[in-house]
Amino acid sequence: MIDCTWDKTADGVVCNTCGRPSRKAVKRNCRKVLVPNYDQCGHRGDRLRDMSCDSCGGKQTRLKVFACAVHGECSLSRKATGVRYCGSCDDVALTEPTVNRSPARW
Repeated sequence: MIDCTWDKTADGVVCNTCGRPSRKAVKRNCRKVLVPNYDQCGHRGDRLRDMSCDSCGGKQTRLKVFACAVHGECSLSRKATGVRYCGSCDDVALTEPTVNRSPARW
């Protein structure tokens, strides 16, 4: 996590990173977080095949399976039985992290 960086406003301060307003500048975790974009993993290769979804009955939902330089095969869906799920992979090679903002509940 990173800390908010504050800019003065007429009503107090606002974080210039995440936009959180506050009455005064205090040290707090910023709401702007860089999260992995698993869709852009450098190890993931071409689409190899589609497989049926076991939890959906396999009749309508098809899951994409990709080549993986580390694990052989991978999928962006955690429902792909027997295939490595990218979202829980410790070997992910991120090319571009994305910005995820928490819901604005300030």
